[in-house]
Amino acid sequence: MNKNSFQETILKLVLIILFYSLFTPIGLIMSLFKVDLLDRRINKYKNSYWRIKQKNSFSKSDAKGV
Repeated sequence: MNKNSFQETILKLVLIILFYSLFTPIGLIMSLFKVDLLDRRINKYKNSYWRIKQKNSFSKSDAKGV
């Protein structure tokens, strides 16, 4: 096993450990407190799930320097 493949293996292991030690507790806590960041719950009292989009007016001067 050469030095480069050993470093890649260690890097992958560190990233896997970091990922699961960070996101698993966050997911479990959010499940415990029933946090729904994507607003996926179905509310039978709502008439519609459409959201009104706010219109922004832009002028040519807003695009200067872009």
